[in-house]
Amino acid sequence: MSTTKAKLRQYYAAISATIPSLCFGLAVTWTSPLASRLQGQDPSTSYEPLERPLTGTELSWVSSLMPLGAILGSVMVGFAMDRFGRKKTLLAFGGIPCVVGWIVILNATSVYMLYTARLLIGVSSGVALLVGPTYIAEFASPSLRGSLCAMFQIMLNLGVMVPYCIGPYTSYFVLAGVSLLFPLAFLATFLFLPETPFYLISKQELEEAAKSLAWFTGEKQSPDLSKQRDIISSCVHEASSVSLVDSFKELFSSRGNRRALMVVSGLMFAFQFCGINAILFNLETVFRGSSKTNKPWLGPSESAIVTGVVQNVSTWVAAALVDKVGRRPLLLVSTALATVGIVGLGVQSFLEENKFSVASDLTWMPVACLMLFVSAFCVGLGPLSWIVMSELFTGGAKSAASLLGGGFSWLLAFVVTLTFSPMEEYLHFYGTYWVYSVCCALGFFFTAVMLPETKCKTLENIHEEL
Repeated sequence: MSTTKAKLRQYYAAISATIPSLCFGLAVTWTSPLASRLQGQDPSTSYEPLERPLTGTELSWVSSLMPLGAILGSVMVGFAMDRFGRKKTLLAFGGIPCVVGWIVILNATSVYMLYTARLLIGVSSGVALLVGPTYIAEFASPSLRGSLCAMFQIMLNLGVMVPYCIGPYTSYFVLAGVSLLFPLAFLATFLFLPETPFYLISKQELEEAAKSLAWFTGEKQSPDLSKQRDIISSCVHEASSVSLVDSFKELFSSRGNRRALMVVSGLMFAFQFCGINAILFNLETVFRGSSKTNKPWLGPSESAIVTGVVQNVSTWVAAALVDKVGRRPLLLVSTALATVGIVGLGVQSFLEENKFSVASDLTWMPVACLMLFVSAFCVGLGPLSWIVMSELFTGGAKSAASLLGGGFSWLLAFVVTLTFSPMEEYLHFYGTYWVYSVCCALGFFFTAVMLPETKCKTLENIHEEL
């Protein structure tokens, strides 16, 4: 009875804590079905509620301000999570800014209101994606921790699907209203959950910690709970013995950690500069740009929906293979196939824009190449870049490494998203794709030369290899 109750409560808490991850995925692809409307390029709709259509540069900023806000959110986590707790930080900085952001979007009349809203949603995303996994890891039973933590990627991909499925067939206001419902649902469900026992014990709030443990385990306080509390207390002592300053010292004083940081930086470069975020932000624009004269095999909206489905399926495949095949082989296959897919997109776009007759026989190519690219990314580069980062560093260096690795990734996401439209204008779609393909190919060779295999190895063995 208590076991069943504990599982239900922990799954409920995990689902609630991962709603912000869904909100992040939704925000990533929100601009995709709206880009042509906001620029006044869709003859069937107007650019309302804005006072004027957006320029290409303004649309780039609307897309890229979200990852820029996420950098700010990541910095806020360092100051707030240990001072105010996981729950309060997630509510105050992960939920409320997202709600305010979508309310601003609902009432937006100018591009500056959109800028403000996207920055707020970015702050929320940066906080949620760092604090949420911490919250889950600190309450989850060992037997459930893997499945509970896996919900983040699953929920993110579900969020990606929402604008693809709803956006092309609804108004600006309906899509914004539906988007607002998710952070409101997070606040309503998460507000009544307890703080994690780990945090409460670290603050010597033992009575509250006992209540929190009892809630998550579905039992009344007992000797077993007291024993579990002692275990958590020892973990807190061990974790708190290394400050952030000491973590940075350990990161840069150890040769293995320095090499690990170089490996992670290279993976994050390939992760972002393969162009995944820029393409997802502008997915319908990508399909329209690839088919200016010939009727495509699938329309832009239908292609975007298929892309979202492929993302979800590929993520499940990655989860099934990562501990059987290994990180290194999957990353090599991922970067190789992603390179082929993005090169193919460039070839089709080049033939299309230069009016080669063969282009009329290749209307299937944009969909096929993008499906190959997205599935390859989701099987390897997407999830495994973060897994590798968690495995390469020594325990004392992990907090500093996570801060630097995560911040570097968000900064690259900002640069890639901001430069997509200017690159498309000056290099055309095919030139932009080929730039991304070169970066992806560099990621393949970097992985082949620099990345050690970490499957079935202890953290000590991995660090010794570095």
